[in-house]
Amino acid sequence: MASTQFLCSSHLFPSSRSSFRSSHLPRFKPYGSSNFHSKLHCQRPHLVRAMVSDSNTSRKQVEIEYDPEGRINKLADEVDKDAPFSRLTLFSPCKINIFLRITNKREDGYHDLASLFHVISLGDIIKFSLSPSKTTDRLSTNVSGVPLDDRNLIIKALNLYRKKTGSDKFFWIHLDKRVPTGAGLGGGSSNAATALWAANQFSGCLATEEELQEWSSEIGSDIPFFFSQGAAYCSGRGEIVQNIAPPLSLDIPMVLIKPQEACSTAEVYKRLRLDQTSNVDPLTLLENIKRNGISQDVCINDLEIPAFEVLPSLKRLKQRIIAASRGEHDAVFMSGSGSTIVGVGSADPPQFKKKKKKKKRRRRRRRMTLFHFFNCAILTFGPHAVYYSATPLSEYDTLGTSIKAAVVYLATALVKLICLATFLKVSESDSFDPYQELLKALIGFIDVAGLYFALAQLTHRNISQNHKFQAVGLGWAFADSVLHRLAPLWVGARGLEFTWDYILQGLEANANLVLSISLAALGSLMWLRKNKPKTLIPIIYVCAGIVATMPSITSYLRRGLGWHFPKIVGFELFTSLVMAFISWQLFSACQRPSL
Repeated sequence: MASTQFLCSSHLFPSSRSSFRSSHLPRFKPYGSSNFHSKLHCQRPHLVRAMVSDSNTSRKQVEIEYDPEGRINKLADEVDKDAPFSRLTLFSPCKINIFLRITNKREDGYHDLASLFHVISLGDIIKFSLSPSKTTDRLSTNVSGVPLDDRNLIIKALNLYRKKTGSDKFFWIHLDKRVPTGAGLGGGSSNAATALWAANQFSGCLATEEELQEWSSEIGSDIPFFFSQGAAYCSGRGEIVQNIAPPLSLDIPMVLIKPQEACSTAEVYKRLRLDQTSNVDPLTLLENIKRNGISQDVCINDLEIPAFEVLPSLKRLKQRIIAASRGEHDAVFMSGSGSTIVGVGSADPPQFKKKKKKKKRRRRRRRMTLFHFFNCAILTFGPHAVYYSATPLSEYDTLGTSIKAAVVYLATALVKLICLATFLKVSESDSFDPYQELLKALIGFIDVAGLYFALAQLTHRNISQNHKFQAVGLGWAFADSVLHRLAPLWVGARGLEFTWDYILQGLEANANLVLSISLAALGSLMWLRKNKPKTLIPIIYVCAGIVATMPSITSYLRRGLGWHFPKIVGFELFTSLVMAFISWQLFSACQRPSL
């Protein structure tokens, strides 16, 4: 495939006195053509306004400004006609992952991968020109929603180049964006590699391509690949690049289909479970591709399962493409972390069949999904009713006390929400932050204060102290389940596909019921029981502290140790039973008369 020089230096277009013509278009010839079906295809691109001013040195400078009305289509073609090297127009191709294996989770939170990257003909056009400014770069683009400040990888790449080389050059850049974001095609990474190469050309090649490739890994794991020859076996975080002979021939067609929804890479990796990944050696996949070419068996993507959980419609889209292609595609697979589905072997868009008897199917599906919802709801809330009926709570008619405790819980949850919104820093990172978790644990003790109020102030004429904590704990747990689980069940458990996640949420609610009653029992011993053995007081407080900080403990297991949801729910069930047994023993010991 195209090397970096073929990718970039073949697209040096010296300024001329003629206008920008079709002959100036990039000459990049990829391995395979592509038809890209996405929302961007139907958008009318916004244009830019070019403001030309003459300087004392007779060099014409152009300031590129965003023109949302799109009335003027003068780009930067009037920049310095006489200068030998003042303007650079480059093609920035995207890539697909023919296979993507996730092999390990690293201590720094990243994942080790092994993947076969391959560039294709779809890409962006980026135009660079020198800026008279010595402080800032200016970036414009033809689509909305693309950041134009230092959040953009192009600006990050230029800042990185100046930091590494000491160059003082700044640029005007116009990005003609054709690769959509959130597609798993590496469009932003390719833009960053192109920007590094362009900055190096403008600065007289202060760095080698090997140095550019090494530096680029500091701002993105996929960027080093775009300094390869167009096809490479990438490992580590993606920054270890080994060039290989391109497995896709020049004339092979392909089709790329991207839904309007995008997949969040962070959310996909958050749901990744290593025990669900493929066990095929990536080197074996690479060898099979070299020997036999592309087939469905070798196009393995370990991120498909978590991506389909994030975006269930993506799984159905892939299945429909396979069914509609009728064997015309050699392979159909997802690229990167999604949400683009790639079909190799045919450039014809799949012809999806219209569904027959649509109304009947919808009714049948609605009945099936409501059945799943009711099953999950019974698992979540059924134990509350069973506990109330099977204990003396129903005999003493303590429903009113439980309802009052639930109201106290809701008021407590509102106070917690205000405190969290005020003091907790919002972060998109899913890594474990000890300071933030400590702050959440401290705010979580508001629950303990609310529980104290419920135990001390709520009264019932027929209830004894021994049963009061049960009524309060039951109301507390029921309100928590309604607040945190009813809405997710109603929205998610009615999905068209069965998932164990909502069954696990029901089991988690059962563990929370046991923990709430245990905490209420320990609180009753701490605050209401006066004549309790002094030797048991430290044990009571330690157990109450453990139960009160269970949310922080499970957060550490998930974010710090990388435990998955089923394992966490198992831990919560086990811990709830242990704490219930200890609380029962402590309560019984405090009931015995002292000698």
